[in-house]
Amino acid sequence: MGVLILGQLFALLFSASYGLSNVFASKAIEHEEIDRITGQYITLFVNSIINLAVLIFYLAFCGRIEINAPGIIFFGIAGFLNSFFSRGVFFSAIPYIGVSRAGVLKITSPMFAIIGGVLVLDEVLLIKDLLGAIVVFAGIIYISIDTMRRTHNSEGLSLNNGNSFLNISGKGIALGLLSGFLLGAGNVLRKIGVTYIPSSILGVCVGSVAAFLSIIIYQLFKGEGKKLSSATRSMNREYFISGIFSSLALYSIFMALKYIPVSLANSIGASESLFTMLWSLIICGRKELLTIHTFIGAIVVIAGITILMIY
Repeated sequence: MGVLILGQLFALLFSASYGLSNVFASKAIEHEEIDRITGQYITLFVNSIINLAVLIFYLAFCGRIEINAPGIIFFGIAGFLNSFFSRGVFFSAIPYIGVSRAGVLKITSPMFAIIGGVLVLDEVLLIKDLLGAIVVFAGIIYISIDTMRRTHNSEGLSLNNGNSFLNISGKGIALGLLSGFLLGAGNVLRKIGVTYIPSSILGVCVGSVAAFLSIIIYQLFKGEGKKLSSATRSMNREYFISGIFSSLALYSIFMALKYIPVSLANSIGASESLFTMLWSLIICGRKELLTIHTFIGAIVVIAGITILMIY
């Protein structure tokens, strides 16, 4: 029972840390000093440096890690899917449907992870587990849709006109859902990697380095190598801090996956959007204040997480 609670607490720490990472990345994007791909490069650069340092320290003072090819491969592919591919696809969806709509579709990732955990890993969900997951999803979707509605209303748009959620670009919908699918698939592969190499330290390091190398190759292929060297010399403060918190989040989710099923870890981790909203209000002082709809959504999310943690 204690191990189960520990895994759930790590999943909550993942959500809180990624929420902070999202807020600082959002602040950097608002300044528009550098493009988002270069910003993603900075966060992955920070991730890789921190993770390599932690790995070296662990190997020097704490013990050895038995490695094998399957574990390294699964960790690397998971890092590529989550930190590089999924985020890039999510950014691609924004021009078609906007960040709010894309976010609504992105949060389908825990559902894909649940499906993958059941089909690929033969995990078993109890009725109470499924109920808790459904409640979490309902709360987050409620918050996201309410945020989307208020965002469009502030721009003088209506959800009942031609810009309706049901009438938006099919390509944007496909990209948003693909982002959620890639996130869910990446976490399933992380869980498989942990079964081969039960080391969150090595798993985090391999995943971040794989994503970092992927974005370097991508930018060099586009002929944007000078942007990378310039970004390395003059680190953007907000993206740098975002990278620190995303590293903490990655360690947390790997630790959670050691103790609880991937479906449960991702159901709790789905509260990331709630933490992002709360940190944004605390750190940035957003004009978007808490409303009764936001409060209701928060209560629903907390109720779902409580069900998952109790059962």
